[in-house]
Amino acid sequence: MVPLINIERGTVIADRYVVSEVRRPWLAEFPEAGTVCLVIDAILDEPAQLFAADAARSGDLLDAARRAALLTDPRIPDIHDVGRADGIDFVVVDRTEAVGLPALLSHGPLDPEAARALVGEAATALVHASKRGLHHLCLGPESIALTPTGEVEVQGVAIDAAVADGPYELGLDALSSREALREDALALVNILYAALTAHWPGPEARSGLEPAPKKNALIVRAESVTPGIPRDLEEFVSGVVSKTEA
Repeated sequence: MVPLINIERGTVIADRYVVSEVRRPWLAEFPEAGTVCLVIDAILDEPAQLFAADAARSGDLLDAARRAALLTDPRIPDIHDVGRADGIDFVVVDRTEAVGLPALLSHGPLDPEAARALVGEAATALVHASKRGLHHLCLGPESIALTPTGEVEVQGVAIDAAVADGPYELGLDALSSREALREDALALVNILYAALTAHWPGPEARSGLEPAPKKNALIVRAESVTPGIPRDLEEFVSGVVSKTEA
């Protein structure tokens, strides 16, 4: 078995995928669970992104990935290979030039209409997945990216939840589709707040985004951070997020 902490540049997974860069732990709070790498497919001589999890901790990852591979929404990156080798469960996904939301927000908040459109596209992708019984349940700013031509990507659908089920105690077996939809919807509102303010509406930083300011232990309204947000958009996002203790 190859310990995940030893995956590094040059590591070969499944006698095929050569790691060119280790990007990040799969789960920020549980780095031992897995890692996300950029790889070169030595057979096709093409770049890809590979998600690797300790097979002993991966839950139903392989099943979730195979089901997610059947999704046809262009906003969800294609899954090209799923397997297990040397104690590692892996999922090989399209590697695109998309830029993650945290990187986009490092320059400041998005334009309100751009933020509205981005989250709307992500919501449409998640609805498509939910009709096939697949949900995200770990949705954060790191899950959303934008391609150079302006298309939205939603990364980690179904596979993030499979790996996080144990560490985060998601209780996937007992979670109804309605409950899962609600969790993803609330997460999208948090992402909308982040897009409008460049702050994460939680008690701690996430993916490089600083936590939102607080007043009386509650997260402040988006307009307090970014003046000029259209009233309907501000009332919607702050009506949800500003009730959250931080």
